[in-house]
Amino acid sequence: MFNQNPKTFSAIIILMAFVGFVLLFIGYSGAAWMGAKWLTGEKAGNVWWMNPHFSVPAPLAIICFAILPLLIGGVLAGIALPLMFFRAKKGPLYAAILFFIILALTALGFNTFDYALAWDAGAGGELKLFSLWSVGLPGLQIPAWYFYFFFIIMPLWAGGFLIGLACTLGLFNHKLRK
Repeated sequence: MFNQNPKTFSAIIILMAFVGFVLLFIGYSGAAWMGAKWLTGEKAGNVWWMNPHFSVPAPLAIICFAILPLLIGGVLAGIALPLMFFRAKKGPLYAAILFFIILALTALGFNTFDYALAWDAGAGGELKLFSLWSVGLPGLQIPAWYFYFFFIIMPLWAGGFLIGLACTLGLFNHKLRK
């Protein structure tokens, strides 16, 4: 599969990586816009207590416990998928271990975003609508939860997935050509 048409395969890998970086930009931009009060706004000086002995400033918590775990979980999923089908002895075992790590990182990122952005997204019972002016669609309004999921959570994870998949397939392709 890898060596049938190397130029086409290389173009597909580059396209996957490009789409992944575009999705990462969309996800990070959405997270920075919706979580601005935690990153630079009125709550940026707050301290988040992760447990009774460990605390971090709010901007560091958003970046290290929300954005990065989703990104790293997506990258690891992109690495694990080809490992499942790669004909190595321990490839599927490594993939299974990676999937548990992926689940933990994705849950950490989602739950941290949920804590930070839930009230802004309408968790208090009222329906909040967001205008999509930030993505070039000024006349369109969607519920805040849809923005939260489809413009922050999914692009961060899917962008990481496409980048991890492109890098892994490119590495496998390089090893098979030698």
